[in-house]
Amino acid sequence: MNTEESRLGSVPAAGKKPSSVIVARDVWKSFDHGQTPVIQGVSLEIGRAEMVALWGSSGSGKSTLLHLLSGLDRPDRGEITILGLDPSREETRLRLCRRHVGFVFQLHNLIPDLTMLENLRIPCFSERRPAREIDARARYLAEKVGLSHRLTSRIQNLSGGERQRTAICRALMNRPEVIFADEPTGSLDERTADVVFNLFLRLVSEEGASVILATHDQRFTKGCHRSLHIHQGKALPL
Repeated sequence: MNTEESRLGSVPAAGKKPSSVIVARDVWKSFDHGQTPVIQGVSLEIGRAEMVALWGSSGSGKSTLLHLLSGLDRPDRGEITILGLDPSREETRLRLCRRHVGFVFQLHNLIPDLTMLENLRIPCFSERRPAREIDARARYLAEKVGLSHRLTSRIQNLSGGERQRTAICRALMNRPEVIFADEPTGSLDERTADVVFNLFLRLVSEEGASVILATHDQRFTKGCHRSLHIHQGKALPL
Protein backbone atom coordinates (compact mmCIF):
# COMPACT_ATOMS: atom_id res chain seq x y z
CA MET A 1 0.00 0.00 0.00
CA ASN A 2 1.49 3.35 -1.03
CA THR A 3 1.38 6.61 0.90
CA GLU A 4 -1.67 7.94 -0.94
CA GLU A 5 -3.67 4.79 -0.21
CA SER A 6 -2.82 4.84 3.49
CA ARG A 7 -3.62 8.51 4.02
CA LEU A 8 -7.03 9.20 5.50
CA GLY A 9 -9.27 11.00 3.06
CA SER A 10 -11.97 13.59 3.63
CA VAL A 11 -15.37 14.26 2.14
CA PRO A 12 -15.94 17.32 -0.05
CA ALA A 13 -16.90 20.56 1.65
CA ALA A 14 -20.57 20.60 2.58
CA GLY A 15 -21.15 23.96 0.89
CA LYS A 16 -24.64 25.39 1.18
CA LYS A 17 -26.43 23.76 4.10
CA PRO A 18 -28.77 21.07 2.71
CA SER A 19 -32.20 20.18 4.02
CA SER A 20 -32.22 17.98 7.11
CA VAL A 21 -32.68 14.22 6.78
CA ILE A 22 -32.34 13.49 10.52
CA VAL A 23 -33.87 15.71 13.21
CA ALA A 24 -33.67 14.96 16.95
CA ARG A 25 -35.33 17.18 19.53
CA ASP A 26 -34.59 16.88 23.28
CA VAL A 27 -33.91 13.13 23.16
CA TRP A 28 -33.40 11.20 26.42
CA LYS A 29 -32.55 7.55 27.03
CA SER A 30 -31.74 5.57 30.17
CA PHE A 31 -31.45 1.93 31.17
CA ASP A 32 -32.15 -0.08 34.33
CA HIS A 33 -35.59 1.48 34.74
CA GLY A 34 -34.17 5.00 34.63
CA GLN A 35 -31.30 4.32 37.01
CA THR A 36 -28.60 4.58 34.32
CA PRO A 37 -28.95 7.75 32.20
CA VAL A 38 -27.15 7.47 28.86
CA ILE A 39 -28.50 10.18 26.53
CA GLN A 40 -29.64 13.44 28.11
CA GLY A 41 -31.50 16.07 26.12
CA VAL A 42 -29.72 15.71 22.78
CA SER A 43 -30.92 17.86 19.88
CA LEU A 44 -29.30 17.77 16.44
CA GLU A 45 -29.88 17.87 12.71
CA ILE A 46 -28.12 15.99 9.91
CA GLY A 47 -28.18 17.52 6.44
CA ARG A 48 -28.61 15.83 3.10
CA ALA A 49 -25.34 14.39 1.77
CA GLU A 50 -23.63 15.37 5.03
CA MET A 51 -21.24 13.10 6.93
CA VAL A 52 -21.30 13.51 10.71
CA ALA A 53 -19.16 11.64 13.25
CA LEU A 54 -20.34 10.77 16.74
CA TRP A 55 -17.07 10.49 18.62
CA GLY A 56 -16.56 9.30 22.17
CA SER A 57 -14.86 6.74 24.37
CA SER A 58 -16.27 3.30 25.00
CA GLY A 59 -19.45 3.58 27.07
CA SER A 60 -20.01 7.25 26.24
CA GLY A 61 -23.40 6.57 24.65
CA LYS A 62 -22.48 7.12 21.01
CA SER A 63 -23.79 3.72 19.88
CA THR A 64 -26.97 4.24 21.90
CA LEU A 65 -27.50 7.60 20.21
CA LEU A 66 -26.85 6.04 16.81
CA HIS A 67 -29.45 3.35 17.50
CA LEU A 68 -31.97 6.00 18.55
CA LEU A 69 -31.35 8.15 15.47
CA SER A 70 -31.72 5.12 13.19
CA GLY A 71 -34.93 3.87 14.77
CA LEU A 72 -33.35 0.66 16.08
CA ASP A 73 -34.22 1.84 19.58
CA ARG A 74 -36.77 4.29 20.99
CA PRO A 75 -36.06 7.24 23.26
CA ASP A 76 -37.66 7.57 26.68
CA ARG A 77 -38.79 10.99 25.58
CA GLY A 78 -38.08 13.44 22.80
CA GLU A 79 -38.75 13.35 19.07
CA ILE A 80 -36.77 11.91 16.15
CA THR A 81 -37.62 12.02 12.46
CA ILE A 82 -35.86 10.37 9.53
CA LEU A 83 -36.65 11.95 6.17
CA GLY A 84 -39.61 13.59 7.87
CA LEU A 85 -41.00 10.24 9.09
CA ASP A 86 -41.45 8.98 12.64
CA PRO A 87 -39.43 5.75 13.13
CA SER A 88 -41.21 4.94 16.40
CA ARG A 89 -44.08 3.54 14.32
CA GLU A 90 -43.21 -0.04 13.37
CA GLU A 91 -44.66 0.16 9.87
CA THR A 92 -42.72 3.35 9.17
CA ARG A 93 -39.50 1.94 10.64
CA LEU A 94 -39.71 -1.11 8.38
CA ARG A 95 -40.37 1.09 5.37
CA LEU A 96 -37.33 3.21 6.20
CA CYS A 97 -35.09 0.17 6.69
CA ARG A 98 -36.18 -1.42 3.44
CA ARG A 99 -35.98 1.59 1.15
CA HIS A 100 -34.20 4.57 2.65
CA VAL A 101 -31.71 3.55 5.34
CA GLY A 102 -28.54 1.42 5.30
CA PHE A 103 -26.57 0.01 8.23
CA VAL A 104 -22.89 -0.86 8.62
CA PHE A 105 -22.07 -2.67 11.86
CA GLN A 106 -18.71 -3.29 13.50
CA LEU A 107 -19.16 -7.07 13.47
CA HIS A 108 -20.58 -7.18 9.94
CA ASN A 109 -23.77 -9.19 10.68
CA LEU A 110 -23.17 -11.19 7.51
CA ILE A 111 -24.32 -14.81 7.07
CA PRO A 112 -21.09 -16.86 7.04
CA ASP A 113 -22.40 -19.87 5.10
CA LEU A 114 -23.59 -17.71 2.20
CA THR A 115 -21.41 -16.22 -0.51
CA MET A 116 -20.66 -12.53 -0.77
CA LEU A 117 -23.15 -12.19 -3.64
CA GLU A 118 -25.88 -14.02 -1.70
CA ASN A 119 -25.37 -11.70 1.28
CA LEU A 120 -25.62 -8.65 -0.98
CA ARG A 121 -28.91 -9.87 -2.41
CA ILE A 122 -30.64 -10.07 0.98
CA PRO A 123 -31.60 -6.36 1.42
CA CYS A 124 -33.27 -6.43 -2.00
CA PHE A 125 -35.67 -9.32 -1.38
CA SER A 126 -38.45 -7.18 0.06
CA GLU A 127 -38.33 -4.82 -2.92
CA ARG A 128 -39.02 -7.54 -5.51
CA ARG A 129 -36.48 -6.10 -7.90
CA PRO A 130 -35.44 -8.11 -10.97
CA ALA A 131 -32.62 -10.55 -10.20
CA ARG A 132 -30.59 -9.19 -13.09
CA GLU A 133 -30.79 -5.67 -11.69
CA ILE A 134 -29.85 -6.84 -8.17
CA ASP A 135 -26.83 -8.78 -9.38
CA ALA A 136 -25.68 -5.90 -11.57
CA ARG A 137 -25.77 -3.59 -8.54
CA ALA A 138 -23.85 -6.15 -6.48
CA ARG A 139 -21.16 -6.52 -9.15
CA TYR A 140 -20.86 -2.74 -9.46
CA LEU A 141 -20.33 -2.25 -5.71
CA ALA A 142 -17.99 -5.24 -5.41
CA GLU A 143 -15.83 -3.79 -8.17
CA LYS A 144 -15.80 -0.41 -6.42
CA VAL A 145 -14.31 -1.97 -3.26
CA GLY A 146 -11.96 -4.30 -5.13
CA LEU A 147 -13.86 -7.52 -4.38
CA SER A 148 -15.36 -8.51 -7.73
CA HIS A 149 -13.20 -11.65 -7.64
CA ARG A 150 -14.72 -12.64 -4.28
CA LEU A 151 -18.43 -12.54 -5.14
CA THR A 152 -18.74 -16.34 -5.16
CA SER A 153 -16.63 -16.82 -2.00
CA ARG A 154 -18.31 -17.73 1.27
CA ILE A 155 -18.15 -15.06 3.95
CA GLN A 156 -16.34 -17.45 6.29
CA ASN A 157 -13.46 -17.53 3.80
CA LEU A 158 -13.06 -13.73 3.62
CA SER A 159 -10.61 -11.69 5.69
CA GLY A 160 -11.82 -9.15 8.26
CA GLY A 161 -11.24 -6.27 5.86
CA GLU A 162 -13.04 -8.09 3.04
CA ARG A 163 -16.00 -8.79 5.30
CA GLN A 164 -16.26 -5.15 6.31
CA ARG A 165 -16.10 -4.04 2.69
CA THR A 166 -18.87 -6.54 1.96
CA ALA A 167 -20.94 -5.04 4.78
CA ILE A 168 -20.48 -1.58 3.26
CA CYS A 169 -21.63 -2.87 -0.13
CA ARG A 170 -24.67 -4.50 1.47
CA ALA A 171 -25.63 -1.21 3.15
CA LEU A 172 -25.56 0.51 -0.25
CA MET A 173 -27.48 -2.12 -2.24
CA ASN A 174 -30.81 -0.24 -2.19
CA ARG A 175 -29.21 3.18 -2.74
CA PRO A 176 -30.22 4.47 0.71
CA GLU A 177 -30.51 8.15 1.46
CA VAL A 178 -29.12 7.71 4.98
CA ILE A 179 -26.39 5.36 6.23
CA PHE A 180 -25.71 4.59 9.89
CA ALA A 181 -22.28 3.13 10.67
CA ASP A 182 -21.49 1.83 14.16
CA GLU A 183 -17.71 1.52 14.63
CA PRO A 184 -17.34 0.22 11.05
CA THR A 185 -13.56 -0.20 11.40
CA GLY A 186 -13.41 -1.03 15.11
CA SER A 187 -12.54 -4.70 14.58
CA LEU A 188 -9.81 -4.02 12.00
CA ASP A 189 -6.09 -3.35 12.33
CA GLU A 190 -5.00 0.25 11.73
CA ARG A 191 -3.77 -0.27 8.16
CA THR A 192 -6.90 -2.11 7.03
CA ALA A 193 -9.12 0.36 8.89
CA ASP A 194 -7.61 3.26 6.94
CA VAL A 195 -8.21 1.52 3.60
CA VAL A 196 -11.81 0.60 4.48
CA PHE A 197 -12.60 4.07 5.81
CA ASN A 198 -11.31 5.74 2.64
CA LEU A 199 -13.40 3.38 0.51
CA PHE A 200 -16.41 4.19 2.66
CA LEU A 201 -15.87 7.94 2.22
CA ARG A 202 -15.51 7.63 -1.53
CA LEU A 203 -18.54 5.41 -1.98
CA VAL A 204 -20.94 7.50 0.11
CA SER A 205 -19.73 10.63 -1.63
CA GLU A 206 -20.47 9.04 -5.02
CA GLU A 207 -23.84 7.74 -3.83
CA GLY A 208 -24.85 11.10 -2.29
CA ALA A 209 -26.00 9.58 1.00
CA SER A 210 -26.01 11.21 4.41
CA VAL A 211 -23.85 9.35 6.94
CA ILE A 212 -23.92 9.20 10.73
CA LEU A 213 -20.77 7.46 11.95
CA ALA A 214 -20.11 6.34 15.54
CA THR A 215 -16.40 5.95 16.29
CA HIS A 216 -13.95 5.98 19.18
CA ASP A 217 -11.05 6.80 16.81
CA GLN A 218 -10.61 10.55 16.50
CA ARG A 219 -8.57 10.11 13.33
CA PHE A 220 -11.78 9.36 11.45
CA THR A 221 -13.56 12.47 12.66
CA LYS A 222 -11.24 14.58 10.50
CA GLY A 223 -12.68 13.01 7.36
CA CYS A 224 -16.25 14.09 8.14
CA HIS A 225 -18.02 17.37 7.49
CA ARG A 226 -18.41 17.83 11.25
CA SER A 227 -18.10 15.88 14.47
CA LEU A 228 -19.98 15.72 17.74
CA HIS A 229 -18.32 14.69 21.00
CA ILE A 230 -20.62 12.36 22.93
CA HIS A 231 -19.80 12.91 26.60
CA GLN A 232 -21.91 12.38 29.73
CA GLY A 233 -25.05 12.00 27.66
CA LYS A 234 -24.57 15.21 25.70
CA ALA A 235 -23.62 15.86 22.05
CA LEU A 236 -21.10 18.71 21.86
CA PRO A 237 -19.33 20.15 18.78
CA LEU A 238 -15.82 18.72 18.55
